[in-house]
Amino acid sequence: MTGSDGGEHRPTIIGIRKCNSPAFVRAVFEACSKGQLFAVLDDEAALPSIAGYNRGPILEPEAGAGWSEGSLALRSEDEPAQIVFTSGTEGEPKPIVISHAALADTVERLNAIMRVDETIREYVGVPVGFSFGLGRCRAVAAAGGRFYIPQNGFDPLQIRDMLAAGSINALSAVPSLLRLLIAQPGVLQGHGASLRWLEIGSQYMNRSEKEQLKALFPNARIVQHYGLTEASRSTFLVVSDCEGEALESVGQPYGAVEIRIGEQGRIQIRGPNLAMGVLRAGQIEPMTDGEGWLTTNDNGHFHRGMLVYDGRADDVINTGGVKLDPALLETQVMQALALDGGIAISRIADDRRGDGIFVALSHEVAGEQDAVEDALRDMLTRRGISPGSSLKLQVVDRIPRTATGKVQRRQLSELYAPQEHSRERETRTDDGIRSLFAQTFRRDSVPDEASFQDLGGDSLNYVEMSIALESRLGSLPANWDVMPLGKLAEFADGPTRAPATMETGIVLRALAITCVVATHSGISLVRGGTFLLFFLIGYNLARFKAPALREGRIFGSLANYARTLVIPYFLLAAVFMIYRGEFQLDTLLLYTNLTELRLTQIFPFWFVQVLVQCLVLTGLLFAIPAARQWAKRSPWAFAFGTTAALVLVWWAAQIAWNTDHLRNLVPQRYLALLWLGWCCYAADTQPRKLLALGLGVAFALVDGGVSRTTGWIGVGLVATLFVPMISVPRLLRPAVQYVSSATFTIFALNGVLAWSVMLVSDKLFGRSFSLLTFVLAFGGCLLVYEAMRRASLLRSAAPQALRPPGRPRRSGFGPVAEPVSRGSVR
Repeated sequence: MTGSDGGEHRPTIIGIRKCNSPAFVRAVFEACSKGQLFAVLDDEAALPSIAGYNRGPILEPEAGAGWSEGSLALRSEDEPAQIVFTSGTEGEPKPIVISHAALADTVERLNAIMRVDETIREYVGVPVGFSFGLGRCRAVAAAGGRFYIPQNGFDPLQIRDMLAAGSINALSAVPSLLRLLIAQPGVLQGHGASLRWLEIGSQYMNRSEKEQLKALFPNARIVQHYGLTEASRSTFLVVSDCEGEALESVGQPYGAVEIRIGEQGRIQIRGPNLAMGVLRAGQIEPMTDGEGWLTTNDNGHFHRGMLVYDGRADDVINTGGVKLDPALLETQVMQALALDGGIAISRIADDRRGDGIFVALSHEVAGEQDAVEDALRDMLTRRGISPGSSLKLQVVDRIPRTATGKVQRRQLSELYAPQEHSRERETRTDDGIRSLFAQTFRRDSVPDEASFQDLGGDSLNYVEMSIALESRLGSLPANWDVMPLGKLAEFADGPTRAPATMETGIVLRALAITCVVATHSGISLVRGGTFLLFFLIGYNLARFKAPALREGRIFGSLANYARTLVIPYFLLAAVFMIYRGEFQLDTLLLYTNLTELRLTQIFPFWFVQVLVQCLVLTGLLFAIPAARQWAKRSPWAFAFGTTAALVLVWWAAQIAWNTDHLRNLVPQRYLALLWLGWCCYAADTQPRKLLALGLGVAFALVDGGVSRTTGWIGVGLVATLFVPMISVPRLLRPAVQYVSSATFTIFALNGVLAWSVMLVSDKLFGRSFSLLTFVLAFGGCLLVYEAMRRASLLRSAAPQALRPPGRPRRSGFGPVAEPVSRGSVR
């Protein structure tokens, strides 16, 4: 591209206005693909000048949320690609010039360590106008995946719903936002198990928080990076693979990146990920020394080969000769008091101790001021510091942060105003919607016509308000943020209150097990619920266990599915054989269903046998390295191909071996059904959903055409593929959730309870009553489940000293003797 203000052969630099939208990312990608140098600009910023370049136009991308997809080809030339400004934590943002080669190196190392593939569907929870968010978009596009940019920024409720619907399987966020999820883990309602990838931004996060993230997202590959705008993603810590003290670190370098600790404990970086330099007076000035090392303003040290971040050098508080990291103090105080945020710490001048400690509190936590001070003094005393009057607490109108949530500590220190006491905000105790708005926006009253947006709501209090509103309303009305308060209050006060939405799979499971109990109680109109249960087992197996199976972790992944039924199976089998006075080897070895039809109402022996056989066969499939590679490379193709093959196997098996005399209670039938559920979970686009539906139709035809059992399959197919969430009346929601969680206990016990009720009824009345049997059997199962649940809670609450010590797991890192830590290709 040539310039328009002289210099016919000089290249042009263009501007792209910062905007958190797919259009912004498309503009960036288009410039990169053309080799067009661009600068990411704030709203009022002018295009910087750079020697040898003409100034071009400034693009204004459209705002708005949405998905973005399409591959991105990385360029490797060492030429300027973009000018991006630092986040401003040190004061005035600096224009940093980054080359195509540096961008490519970062993406290649990042995708290698995260092991992403083209199936990634990421919720980008950070602004894409900054290096972290834009880097995530670039990495996902380079892998051939898709990413979603939300309208209002990071929203835990939206993340939960998209995980439940299977729309996303990856997330990127900074620690300050992830702490919202850690503080309220119930918001995800267990759907965190569906996440496969999570990258954590470059802010401090302690070991405990990382452990809680691992529990929230048990199947995700969680990676935290350390880096700067001018040295993107210099180290990586695979949080999901690490244990213990390694979680306090930020990992180690990979590839050709090198890290060492320089004078005064400063972190130094060298490698192909470094920016070309900082732009000053139109010239690119290198930021490295003669040997290529960039000296950062961050302090750190190595521990067993892992880099430990000790905070920014200009942020460290040196009080009486003891150095304190303010970010660490903030995290410890918030954890001690169970606060989601609302406090920030910086240094201020103190004549006696050198640095004093300034603690700023937002109005939302002003009522906790005394507790915050007590907690801090206790922490400092344990470190041998008697802060005296050098500890200052004050309520501020706004804690200065960057767009990515980092505290701007220099600006924070400037807010300190010496005074004895700060005015404390009146604490309101009214739980109404109006009071919630008044507290959030610090107003004495809120008019009926005002909405969240009218009152100046932003992305952070949008998240907090969403969670608080849902706890009061059960579910959020559409477009609640622009709804007048008077209208919104109706959802809490009147009959127009919104119904609760639930994941369809939860409702289906509760429905299926209810119908199973009804069938065993003599109500035959709803026969076939076990078919739907098998389908849902396959669906949930794909959802929660597929990542572990693809990594070859087979036994532990499948054992939990069988354990709940196998233990009562062997207990009842022993009782049954004693009652019959005969020893049944085939029952103990779980293959009766393959030799003869031996059914009893007391316990579903055949179901457990077929389930275990299907799980074993599935495990054997994943024991094949080529199968695991296929599953990693293309989860959808693997799921569809396996399911189609199993449907063909069931069709051929019926010709080769007629199992009608066994009522077709055989693994070749139910394995195809289980994998049909797996295939439905893997179907993440409309065409794939239609293909999965076609497979379901094919299975129904092979299985004998239209029948009551195939009707259950139809319900499962349509619901899981096209209706991921369903409205449930508020009063029914707890009951549905409870029954769904008790499914396996009900399945194991309902037969023997129903049989017992019928036996007693026959003796007393000469006949059995189906409805009475159903009510007593169902209620009995729930009573047993509740007793087991409470016993489990009591065990988990037992003192740690009474529990046997666990065997430590390998953390996956080892000592490095050299003073310089070098990356490697892994």
